[in-house]
Amino acid sequence: MMKSLITVGLLAALTLVGCDSDDDSSSSGLADAGTAADVANGDSASGTSVCAPGETQACLCVGADGVQVCEAGGASWGSCVCEAPSPDAGAPEDGSATDAQAVSDAGPSGDAAVETCEYIGGWPCNPDKESMADPGWDGGPCPGGPGCDCVSDSGCASERCVEVLGTEGDGRCLPAIGSLPPRLKSVDQHGDLVDLYDFAGHDTPVVIALSAGWAMAGLYETWLKGDDTTGMIPDSWTQVRVAVLNGELRWITLLLEDSSQTPATPEYQAQWNENFGFTSVPILLDSEYAFTTHYSQYGEMGIPSLLVFDGDLQLLANGVDSSAAASQALTDMF
Repeated sequence: MMKSLITVGLLAALTLVGCDSDDDSSSSGLADAGTAADVANGDSASGTSVCAPGETQACLCVGADGVQVCEAGGASWGSCVCEAPSPDAGAPEDGSATDAQAVSDAGPSGDAAVETCEYIGGWPCNPDKESMADPGWDGGPCPGGPGCDCVSDSGCASERCVEVLGTEGDGRCLPAIGSLPPRLKSVDQHGDLVDLYDFAGHDTPVVIALSAGWAMAGLYETWLKGDDTTGMIPDSWTQVRVAVLNGELRWITLLLEDSSQTPATPEYQAQWNENFGFTSVPILLDSEYAFTTHYSQYGEMGIPSLLVFDGDLQLLANGVDSSAAASQALTDMF
C-alpha cells in the first residue's frame, strides 16, 4: 500500500540536534499527493517528460551491458535490463550462473541488476541473510504495523502514529524500534547490486543517511573527510567519525533526489560520488522513495535524515521521526 510514493509535503530540514524539521531553507515544495505521484513516476514537479517514448539509454550492470527503455508518455525510464554476463566476467562455460552473477529479483532501486557478494567497494557479506524476516514493502500487519491506519500512538506497535501531511483525520503507524528494514537492493557507485541485508550479522551498527542534492548535499561525507565547516555536526560526534574510519560503524548514503528535486538517477549517483565520494561509504538509490516512505509514512520529515540500526539491522532510532533521537543514539553508542 505504501510502495513507490514520496513523502507528501516533504520538508527539508537538517536532522541534527538543534535543527528543527520546519526549517524552510531547504523546502522541497512537494506540497500535495498529486505532485508526489508525478515525481515518483519520473516527472519533475513541473510535469515535463524525462525522455522520449521508446528512447534507450545505457544503465549499470556488472560484467554485462545494460539498457533502459523510456516508457509510454516519457514519464520515466523502464527497469535496467542486463544482458548475460560475458565469459570475462567469470561465467562458467556451461552457461550456469555463479553465486557472484545470480540475477536478482531486486525490488525497488535494483530491478534486473546483477547480485554479488564480491563487492568492489569491499562491503560486507552476510551468509545468513536469507534467514532474515523481511517485513516487505507493503507495510502491516494491521492493525498496529507500519503503514496501518491509526488515530493515536496507542494504536501502533511503535507507539508512534503520525499525521499524513495534507490530510485530516487518521494517521499512519511508523515502524517500531527493534524492527528490520525492508530488504532494499540497489546498485552502488561501483555498479554492484548491493543487498542491504549483507550489512547485518557483523556486530557492527549501521547508519543510513537519507540524502538529496538540494539539501546540504555531501554534508556527512565532508564531515567524514574532516573538512566540515558548516558547524552543523554535533561536537559529541567526534568518536562517531572515528568509529566510521575504524570500521566500527557502517555509514550508507541513500540518495532520493538530485539538486532539481527529481528522483536521483545513476548519472546523478556518479556525480555525487565524484563530488563527495568517501571510500568506505556505499552510495545507493531510493529513487522510488519506497525505503524512505517506510520510515516516514507520509508524515513530516527532514532531509537529510538518519536511520540508526544495530549490528543485526534492528532499528535503534528513526531520525525521520526524531532527529534528536538519532543524534543521541550515535552519541551514546561511542
